[in-house]
Amino acid sequence: MPAPADQRFVEFVLDRFSALDGVTARAMFGGHGLSLRGSFFAIAYDGRLYFKTSRDSVVRYEAAGMAPFRPAKGATIRS
Repeated sequence: MPAPADQRFVEFVLDRFSALDGVTARAMFGGHGLSLRGSFFAIAYDGRLYFKTSRDSVVRYEAAGMAPFRPAKGATIRS
């Protein structure tokens, strides 16, 4: 069961996406995976929102100062 603060954050995120009919959240990776009509697009984890990227879009996210999701301290994500 997520901590109350984590659950409130997920509810906040879902509220922000409410204009997109069909956004859902389900527990995964210690956070919540967000999907739109069955297509996974983000993770809400520890009070932060991480978007799924492509090889093309990751450069723009990094340029904006965004960091990749790491499910455990010191974990490395490999593509």
